[in-house]
Amino acid sequence: MATKKQQQAAGPATVGLQVVSSRQGFRRAGYAFGREPRVIPLAELTPEQVEAITADPVLSAVEVEIPAAEAKPEK
Repeated sequence: MATKKQQQAAGPATVGLQVVSSRQGFRRAGYAFGREPRVIPLAELTPEQVEAITADPVLSAVEVEIPAAEAKPEK
């Protein structure tokens, strides 16, 4: 487990959406989703994309913190 000093050295966390689909190979808002969780930083999404993902009944989306060391663009 990281100490507070180690966490600060890594930089601040960012917020993302962790998304899981009830079907394999489901696409929404320009992203592909499956049964494995996929985390997308909110900074990479437009408000319209967030709405499309969170409103879709096939997708389950929750906000999560992404440690700065792990935050990297993916599409």
